[in-house]
Amino acid sequence: MADSETTRVLFRKSRDGQITAVFPDVRESPRAQLFACYAHVGQHGSCDPAWVREDTRPAKPAEYDNLKRELEREPYGYELVVMARIDGSCFE
Repeated sequence: MADSETTRVLFRKSRDGQITAVFPDVRESPRAQLFACYAHVGQHGSCDPAWVREDTRPAKPAEYDNLKRELEREPYGYELVVMARIDGSCFE
């Protein structure tokens, strides 16, 4: 379970319609350029910022609501702050 701190997240929709939660502040390793991510199918993984930028679009609240609720419940217990974009980045 996540601690009481908030976690920044971007919800993105891929071309095939899958919704993915992207955690820009969580990296695979200290030197990794990959973001941690989570989806209903495949669950936890990592994603390249280029994939997020080039092959997805921002998901609408109605599209990501189920995934958000899943991540906020046990066993994850995240307190999510949904971001439309990351400051200073190329995400839109």
